[in-house]
Amino acid sequence: MAESGGSSGGAGGGGAFGSGPGPERPNSTADKNGALKCTFSAPSHSTSLLQGLATLRAQGQLLDVVLTINREAFPAHKVVLAACSDYFRLECSAGLDLLTS
Repeated sequence: MAESGGSSGGAGGGGAFGSGPGPERPNSTADKNGALKCTFSAPSHSTSLLQGLATLRAQGQLLDVVLTINREAFPAHKVVLAACSDYFRLECSAGLDLLTS
């Protein structure tokens, strides 16, 4: 669950995220100091996110790096590479020349 300071498209959908099947479920609790903590759960969020990334890739949008292997080019999203691989996370965050746009 992710912390949320507010969201559009509350229960029942309305935005691109959370408009899939299943209701979103906001939840509020207070910690031991009385500070209010809000969480938001949208079961379809991960599916929507992956579909959105696949669409962007298929349309060639927002691709910010090209991996070349045996002279074959593979356009990619740095953030996806970094999220899925310790190696790419290091390369992307260190600004090394191995990943150049």
